[in-house]
Amino acid sequence: DPSSIDYSFAQKVYIGLEDADGIAGVFAARKDGALSLLDKAMYHESTGDFPSARACFESSTQQDRDNMVAHQGYLRCLLNSNMVVHASDRMNGLLAEHPAWSADVTGMRHEAAWRLSKWDVMHTNTQLHSSSLPSRDGLLCGALVAAKRSDLSGFSSMLSWCRQEAMSTVALTCHESDAYQHSYPAIVRLHMLEELQQQLGSTTYPGLDTFIPCRRYWEDALELVQDSYHLKESILCLRRTLLAMFPSSEVVERELSRAWLLSAQAARRAGSSVAAYSSLVNVQSVQVPEVCLEKSLLLWEQGHYQQAVLDLQRDINYHWGTDPAETQSQVAKNNAVQARALLQLGCWMEEKSLYGCDTVLKQYEEVVKLHPDWSDG
Repeated sequence: DPSSIDYSFAQKVYIGLEDADGIAGVFAARKDGALSLLDKAMYHESTGDFPSARACFESSTQQDRDNMVAHQGYLRCLLNSNMVVHASDRMNGLLAEHPAWSADVTGMRHEAAWRLSKWDVMHTNTQLHSSSLPSRDGLLCGALVAAKRSDLSGFSSMLSWCRQEAMSTVALTCHESDAYQHSYPAIVRLHMLEELQQQLGSTTYPGLDTFIPCRRYWEDALELVQDSYHLKESILCLRRTLLAMFPSSEVVERELSRAWLLSAQAARRAGSSVAAYSSLVNVQSVQVPEVCLEKSLLLWEQGHYQQAVLDLQRDINYHWGTDPAETQSQVAKNNAVQARALLQLGCWMEEKSLYGCDTVLKQYEEVVKLHPDWSDG
């Protein structure tokens, strides 16, 4: 009898199992009037629609200020939407108003701490290990603090605990039919820990005085990750935290800018224009050629077609040119980026009929001239 089914309980079970079909089925079977704000919020969150989930969670907190579940859901949505500063401020306010909730938001507080490089919060976390069971992100905070102190033994120990936590998740799902998909976030965490180990865990590593660039490995590794903004952003956040541990230098600044640019690209492709713009702001002070193209792509996807074309034209004329100080490889790289920008510009001109055929054809000819071996061109 459908009327005797506890749909709220069934929905929580399917969400816990991460069964997308089950979640959708329960949601469709329920009449809209029978859905509470929390039910709608959890459904949207489970499907990855974080803006809708955030709106429902926020409305639920306004109706009941003491609803801890709604506050937790709202904070999760903020973190998953890369609104980490907002989440951190919100958590501080909640803890000031409800000190008893400290244990319930500890894990999220630690996640915000390492993503924002808040060493005071991370340091506090390491002092609590002896009296409480640390969260997954608490363990990561402990590893980062040990590395910053140049405590190689402590770093290795905390990293081992982090790996055990991730492997426990993989072990729990290994007998399921879709085990790989369910354990994939844990597999990504193991990869993130391996990056930390490579940079900070070697006895031959020169400490935190010098950063050894490994862009080729980092870019290849990111390409292999599933097309998930949340997963890619977690990797990039950890890389930025890692880079922030080193003294400022041209290499460190360049890699930080690259990480912010990749975050902007991932956010734009996921449809999060606010997060994409926020990431782009962090690379504005550094001359990265790809930033010009990414800014225009974001404008185009927001519907500002003419502005996107005009900005890209201006940036091409201003940023690209012959620099005698550039090496041959740098020239080749800049030519490739410029060719991509010119090709995109030509496609936009043609799509919206903003310019005549002769102008569009000239754009395509410039692409071939700059990058004759490029198949797309």
